[in-house]
Amino acid sequence: MTTPDSSLPPVAIGPYQVRLAGPGDAPGLRQLFAGVPLPGAISLAFERHDPWAQAQLQCEAPQVWLATRPGDGRLVASYACGQRLVYVNGRPRRIPYLSDLRIAPEARSGLLLAGGFKHLRQSTLMPPAYAQTLILRQNHHAMQLLTSRRASLPSYLATGDYDHFALAAQSGRVPADQGLRAATPADFNAMQALYEEVAPQYQFRPVYRFDQLGQPYFDGLKIGDFLCAWRGPQLLGFAALWDLSHLRQTRVHAYQPWLNCLRRPYNLTWGQWRGIPLPPPGTALREATLTALTCRPGDLASAAALVRALLAMAHQRGLAMVHLGMAAEDPLRSVVTGLRRRNFPGRHFLATFGPDPRPELDDRPCYFEAARI
Repeated sequence: MTTPDSSLPPVAIGPYQVRLAGPGDAPGLRQLFAGVPLPGAISLAFERHDPWAQAQLQCEAPQVWLATRPGDGRLVASYACGQRLVYVNGRPRRIPYLSDLRIAPEARSGLLLAGGFKHLRQSTLMPPAYAQTLILRQNHHAMQLLTSRRASLPSYLATGDYDHFALAAQSGRVPADQGLRAATPADFNAMQALYEEVAPQYQFRPVYRFDQLGQPYFDGLKIGDFLCAWRGPQLLGFAALWDLSHLRQTRVHAYQPWLNCLRRPYNLTWGQWRGIPLPPPGTALREATLTALTCRPGDLASAAALVRALLAMAHQRGLAMVHLGMAAEDPLRSVVTGLRRRNFPGRHFLATFGPDPRPELDDRPCYFEAARI
């Protein structure tokens, strides 16, 4: 992540100062993320161990803004709006990604929110620019507020439903008779060719170069984390299990009272309901993310084999769950059928202060990489 750019000076919004984040802001950002959990029946805190590396994971050209309180300079709000290269109508294009909006309870005034979006327009989203963003449905306040079309807010234009699955890791072995094996550097060319065939069939799927593993955009992801499905010399598909625990952590913050009362009896029978157990509040989840699932749209067999094999690998590594994000209209979505899971549904939006960009988009399904949320 870059240090503050002198061409983007701090601005005042009422008593608050809004500026680009710098290396010394990491402790304040960690505290802010831990103190602003996602509301809902299951309230989750998305903690950031290394905010700089996390920002570089989300966008190739990251940019994080924060607001500080007068007097003591305490960090009370932040948002990110970096740029990343994605496919739009089958062609690579740099699109901003608006994410990680956090406002401390004591700063949730209309003044800071309205001023912050005015600043966003001036710094990043001058019309006709638009940004890709995602809101989980259980965040009712954010969903209602940001889509309200209030003055000074951008238009949040829905482009499809999104399912964020928490899949239970499962015991088992990677079946050798299905042509599955760990990837090696010798597979780069075949993986790249298949990805460049499949990825443009989605809107906003990231443009990847697998020979760039090891760069900040792929922090912690190694070639050995990929599993490939082969039929003889033909690569049918691949996916990876990405452990991001060195950068971030999901923690169960709280349950709504009714669910907390049902948690223990549910955990005695959760296996019957194809769900996942509900750990006590305060539990840090043992998790990884299933990333870059790449198969031709009609090849559900290879996709399902890869998903189940990676869930078995997660179990072998002592993990409890694996995250997988898919658009509701993704042709591979049925690979989760029959798996123990919990869904955290959301909506994909394009945020803009200008004209509606959706008529420019064709009917390819939208894509959101769960590892980069």
